[in-house]
Amino acid sequence: MYIIGGSASTSLAERISRELGNAPFAIPFVKRFPDGEMYLRVGGRLTNEDVVLVQSTRSDQDIIELLLLEDAIREAGARRLTVVVPYFGYARQDRLFFPGEPISARVLARHIEQDADAVVTVDLHSPSTRSVFAKPAFEASGIPAIARLLRERPVDLLVSPDKGGIERVRRMAELLDKPWLALEKKRIDSEHVELALPGHLPLELEGKHVIIVDDVISTGGTIVEAARLLKRQKVGAIAAVCTHGLFLRDAFERIKATTDEVYSTDTLVNPAEKASVAPDIAQILQRDATARYCPSVTLPEPRPATEARPDLLLELVHSVRASLLARGESIASSWVEEAAQDLKAGRQVGWTLGAEAIAFATARGARLFGHVHVEGPDDRIDRAETLLAVLVTRLDAEVARLEGGVSGLSEEEESELGTRFARVPGASLLLRARMERIVPPPLPGGSLSDPPGVERVPVRSVPLDALAELDWRAFAGTPDQNLVADTLAEERQTVADMLAGRIGRFLDEASTALLTPEGHLVGAVLTSENSPRTAVLVDLLVEPTHRRKGLGRFLVLWALRAMTALGYSTARLWVTETNRAAWALYVSLGFEVTGRARLYRYIRPAADAEAQPQRAR
Repeated sequence: MYIIGGSASTSLAERISRELGNAPFAIPFVKRFPDGEMYLRVGGRLTNEDVVLVQSTRSDQDIIELLLLEDAIREAGARRLTVVVPYFGYARQDRLFFPGEPISARVLARHIEQDADAVVTVDLHSPSTRSVFAKPAFEASGIPAIARLLRERPVDLLVSPDKGGIERVRRMAELLDKPWLALEKKRIDSEHVELALPGHLPLELEGKHVIIVDDVISTGGTIVEAARLLKRQKVGAIAAVCTHGLFLRDAFERIKATTDEVYSTDTLVNPAEKASVAPDIAQILQRDATARYCPSVTLPEPRPATEARPDLLLELVHSVRASLLARGESIASSWVEEAAQDLKAGRQVGWTLGAEAIAFATARGARLFGHVHVEGPDDRIDRAETLLAVLVTRLDAEVARLEGGVSGLSEEEESELGTRFARVPGASLLLRARMERIVPPPLPGGSLSDPPGVERVPVRSVPLDALAELDWRAFAGTPDQNLVADTLAEERQTVADMLAGRIGRFLDEASTALLTPEGHLVGAVLTSENSPRTAVLVDLLVEPTHRRKGLGRFLVLWALRAMTALGYSTARLWVTETNRAAWALYVSLGFEVTGRARLYRYIRPAADAEAQPQRAR
C-alpha cells in the first residue's frame, strides 16, 4: 500500500503511513502559475500499486488538487486507488431545499469516484450523506480518537450542544463510562443560538469537569453559548472537543476565551488538533484490503430457532426489544415472551448464529419482513451479513422482496454493513430519521381550532377499510409508498395491528380522524406509547386533495396537545429522509433529528429469478 498526502492533509497522511507499518509515503510536488492555475506531479513508482490518497476538501482549491492528483495517480499506472477525504467539504449540502439548487455533496462525490475505487471519510455531517456515493464508501469516526485523548484528562460529564448530537455524545459516554446530557437549542441565525439545560440533569453540575462534544466547529457560536450556560451553573472546568475544527475567522480565540481547553482531531490543520484519526483510518484500510484479498472469517452455521434453548431465545428477543426501544421504536412488552415462544414452536421462522445473533422473518403477501440482531464483541458485521443472506434465501416465486432491519450495531458498523449489502444486485438501502420534540406548551401557532369544513371524531369510530384506503392514498407517489404493504389488504392488516396495540400500546386519547360533512375521511393521526414518558406519532394520513389545507399541521399539533394532557414529555416519530414534504412539516413544528436507522431492501432481479445471492464482499 502506497500513501500519498495532498497539501491539505500531509501530516495526517504520514501518520496513516506509520500506522500501516511505515508504508511507502510521498508528498506530490505542487506549485501555482502566475494566473492561479495549479501544476502538480506525483513521484515514485506507482505501477500496479494499491495507492491511498489523503486529502481533505475544506476549500475549492483543495478539491481541484484532489481531482488532479487522482488523475495523475491513474496515469502513473496504479492498480487501485482509495481516496481518503478526512473532511468532506459540501457534506452539509446533501439534499434539495429549494428548486434550482444542486445537490452539491453528490456532485463532488461523482467527480471523486471517476478515478477512485473506494472512498473513506470521517464523521460526515449526516449518515444520509454516504448515500451520495455509488462506489464503496467507508466512514471512520473521530469519537474513538477524542476518547483516547480524554482518558488522560479529568472528565465528569459529556454535553451535546443540541439533540442532533445525541448519538455522538452517547457513544463517547459509553467509551469513557461517563454520564451525558443534550442541551435544548434554538437557532437564531447562522451564527447565533439560544441554549437551555434539559429538565432532568444526570448529576449536580457545580464544580464538575464538563466536555462539550460536537462534530464540526465552524463559527463557534454554539460552543460559546454552551460554555456560557455551563459557567452560570458554576462548573469547575470546560473543554470543547470536535472532530473537524474549521474555526472560521476568530472562532478559536472566542472559544478559548470561554473554555479552559479546545481539542480537535487532525482531519483539518488547526491550532487545536490534539487527537489523531490515523489509527481509525488505517484500520478501515486494512480491513478493506483483507476483505478484498483474503477469505472471509469463518462463522458457525446459522441454526433454526426451533433448535435453540428457550432461555437463549428469550434473552435474544429481549435484547432486540431493548435495542429497538433505545432507538425510538414502539414494541409492546408482551411481544418478547410471545415472540420467543413462537420462534421455539416454529410459528415464527427464525435462526440463531451462536449465542449472540438472531434473525426472524414474517411473510406477508409478496414481501418478507425480517430483522437481524447481533451482540458480542467479535465479528458483529459478518454475523449480521450472514443472517441477512439467510433472510434473502427465504425468497421464492411468491415472495420476491425483502424488507429488513438490523439492530445491535454501532453507526460505523452499520455503515459498513450497508456498503456490503448494497453491492448485491437488487439490494438497496432506505434511510429513516428519528425525530423528537418536547411536547409541553407553548406549541407553534398559538390557539388551536378545528379546521373549517371537517369534523374531528375518534379513530375507532372510522371503519377499518376507510383508514386503510386513506393510508394507501396518502403515501401514493411518496418515498414511503409500499413501505409496509404492497396491497390494500396488507395495508388493512397493518392498520389493524396498530389499533390492536401490536406495534405499541395504541393511544386512543391522542389519536383522531377528520371527516367531511358528507362523511368522507380526509385525515387521521395515529399514536402509540413508547415509554411512560414518550409517545410516538405512528401514522399521519392526509387525503392528497386536502394537503394544502393545513390538515397535517393541525393533526400533529392536536396530537402533541393530547400527549401533553396524558402526561407524556416527549413526542417521537420516524420519517424517510427523502420524503421532503413530511420532513419540512415536522421541522417547522419543532422536531429535531435524534437518530437514524437503515431499512435493508432486496428485490430479486427478474433475470436472476433462480439464483440465490451470496454474501457481498
